[in-house]
Amino acid sequence: AYFKAFQSKETIGQIKNRYHNAVHFMDELFGSFFASLPQRDEAVVIVTGDHGEEFFEHGHLFHNSHLTHEQTHVPL
Repeated sequence: AYFKAFQSKETIGQIKNRYHNAVHFMDELFGSFFASLPQRDEAVVIVTGDHGEEFFEHGHLFHNSHLTHEQTHVPL
């Protein structure tokens, strides 16, 4: 039902908001993690992902549907 209900350009804002909320939550978790490091000035932490998400930039939603830059680019 999720895919059928939101798979349109008109409702993409709802999906983007869920994505932004998830990113914000992860940001808070990383903030807590960094604050708990005993020697923060000596730590090296690298955060990356395994794929991107597409939000109708090329007419598709989410990932695993086409080899577009939005779906295959891994930000570092």
